[in-house]
Amino acid sequence: MNIISILSQHLKQLALWHYDRPVRSTVVLALLLFAAVMQLPQLKIDTSIGTLLGHESPAFKAYQSFTEHFGHDVYVLVTVSADDVLSPESLHQLRSLHEDVQASLPHAKRVTSLINVPHPRKREGRVVLSGAMNPWPTSDQEWQQRQQEILTYRPYQDFLVNQQRNFTVLVVQLDREVREGDQRRPISTADYAAVVAVLKPIVQRHSSEAFSLQVTGNAANDAAIQKAFMNDLILLGLCSFAFGVLLIWVLLRRFVAIMLPVMVIISTVVSCFALMALIGQPLQLAATILPSFIVGVGVADAVHVMNAYYRRLDKVADRRLAFSEALDETAKPILMTTFTTAVGLLSLSLVQIKVLTNFGLIASLATILACIFTIVFSALLLAGSRQVDGLRKQAPLVHSEFIAVLIRRCVAVTGRHSGKVILSTVLAGIVCLQALPGLKLSHDALDWVPQDWTEVQGMELIDKNFGSASAFEVVIDSGKADGVLDPGFIAALRQLSARIAQPDMLEVFSSSRSIDQYLQEISRAMDGRVINYDEHQNGDDLIWRDLRFFQIGMPESFSSLVSQDYRYVRLTVTASRAWSMEHTTPVRLLRQATSSQKEFESVAITGFIPILRDTLDVIISGAFRSFVLSMLAIAALLVLFFGSVKVGVLSMLPNVMPVILVMTAVSVSGVALDMLTIMVGTLIIGVVVDDTIHFISCFRNAISSGMSPAAACEHTLSTSGHAMLVTTFVLAGAFSVMWLSELQNLNLFAMLSSSILLLGLLADYLLMPAIMQWLYRDWEPSGEEG
Repeated sequence: MNIISILSQHLKQLALWHYDRPVRSTVVLALLLFAAVMQLPQLKIDTSIGTLLGHESPAFKAYQSFTEHFGHDVYVLVTVSADDVLSPESLHQLRSLHEDVQASLPHAKRVTSLINVPHPRKREGRVVLSGAMNPWPTSDQEWQQRQQEILTYRPYQDFLVNQQRNFTVLVVQLDREVREGDQRRPISTADYAAVVAVLKPIVQRHSSEAFSLQVTGNAANDAAIQKAFMNDLILLGLCSFAFGVLLIWVLLRRFVAIMLPVMVIISTVVSCFALMALIGQPLQLAATILPSFIVGVGVADAVHVMNAYYRRLDKVADRRLAFSEALDETAKPILMTTFTTAVGLLSLSLVQIKVLTNFGLIASLATILACIFTIVFSALLLAGSRQVDGLRKQAPLVHSEFIAVLIRRCVAVTGRHSGKVILSTVLAGIVCLQALPGLKLSHDALDWVPQDWTEVQGMELIDKNFGSASAFEVVIDSGKADGVLDPGFIAALRQLSARIAQPDMLEVFSSSRSIDQYLQEISRAMDGRVINYDEHQNGDDLIWRDLRFFQIGMPESFSSLVSQDYRYVRLTVTASRAWSMEHTTPVRLLRQATSSQKEFESVAITGFIPILRDTLDVIISGAFRSFVLSMLAIAALLVLFFGSVKVGVLSMLPNVMPVILVMTAVSVSGVALDMLTIMVGTLIIGVVVDDTIHFISCFRNAISSGMSPAAACEHTLSTSGHAMLVTTFVLAGAFSVMWLSELQNLNLFAMLSSSILLLGLLADYLLMPAIMQWLYRDWEPSGEEG
């Protein structure tokens, strides 16, 4: 007797123990679930794209180091479109907007616009550093002079104003930490949402046809995605739940058959979320799939148990005996499907993406909990369901003559041509594999969301007017404290800025900003020209003079460009969404440009885009590996479960082919996959294989009783096949509900997952009979297995 047989016997004994003690078991279970519910208010949410890799990843640590030196780079932007943003009327409106935002917005570290951006100029014989519009112009001549200064001041070009003078932005940098009582905590996406909630009414109040405003920026995007995520988590969870219950009623039409999966689903969801709250694991983007997944696994085991129970109850009068015999039939395959699904999900840990690893662990736990809850609740419900005995004689919809005829024809046709069916399937799979290298990947998180969102439209405006919707943050280490004061270092920084401004680089990068640009303008204001510090014996003193002038005059702006110990400087290089998503070329060009500067001790390229691309690169490299490993692990489990290498290997064919076919269709159609949809094979294969396990288990039991292979296939599809039909439709329906999501990647996941599940069911009805009849082609009535 193998381990699965031993565990299935223990599972049966557990169920019968609860069946015999329904009151005591109900009380204990209710107390445990009540304790779980009490943990739910502690559940946290983290939908930030930047934390996908996890806080321990090198990419995230590099980003954290960058923020420690230069502050948080989380911004909310307000785009401003007008016929002339530098006209007195527009600038008056911009000043009013700036003042309202500065006075009202929570968690705002600094608000920057053309009103207060640092600008050095001579005033009354001395150089002062103040806001670009300070003092406010009072005459036409002053207005014209100020407009010309802004247009020719390099740090503003394609950053705060475009050459056409019809577009500018107001930048709100958010605090890195938020105070709660006496404690401080890192700012969260929920805080971003609070900022946006305050900002949008202000923007709406100041916006007009001639002065058009849009709220955007990475913080606003994260807040919008979290709102959609929360809506989806609740809406999709409820819709999946309602759809599953409705479909079970239509297909099975039994009260207990409905109540069992309902109780299993609710208990599994509560328990999983409570455990996440207990261990401090937040809900992340992949958790949107979790409710639909739990609906599927909660229904699957319950339907098989109920299907077997009511078939037994039609033959025996004793309810306990019917339940015991149903467990004899289903406990072992239920354990097998639980193990294979859990193993398939655990393979996500190979991707080394924290959000997917966490999802794999939680979904694996949900699978195990659903199995345990199914056994316990089925015992409790059936022990107390005497009042619904009459309902058991109502024929389920799936037991129709049409399905019976279809089953006989499928078995007959595939039996006559079993070898050809298997060979043609293998050849089709080999042909389809040739198309998979052509799969396209989407690297832009904004592609996930509706394109009519104001946040997306704002980023498109920035891209159109500045060509700088995305930024690469380059952290340059001078090698020592006060190293920025070295004239050679500043000269190298200036050469780097000049290199980025060359035509070949400008094809990729729209602008760059660093402390050197401000130093040039300060020295121009003080000395009437741009000073090359390395040409002066007292160059370090001149650098110190200009740096301190900037630091004293605009301390917050200075701290975002130079570290406190004067060792590190920040160079921000901007690019369009198209180039930043391509990523490889911009990073290669930046590394080539910085590698020639020997004065740089080290250079690190970080920011949101590099983190996102590192995440995608890890997912892409891990997607195939995790799918192959999950496939091999499940095949090994099937060999172990059924004691046959042939059965274990060939039974993977109807489970792998649906994934290959769907991915081939995606490749041919040109649809792009993202970091979630590329993992659909790994996520679904552990679920698809469940029907195959139930098929093989029922088939082998029928063969052992003396049936022929063809008769055993007919018997399997007429008994377990009905449960397979119900569970697949419920699963496909639960995932299809994700079509209601605002997030387009979830729409695509819904289509891919439901297609794979339905093709998997079709393969179990057509391909599995061919495989089993071919394997047992030398069968003899003695019952010996081939």
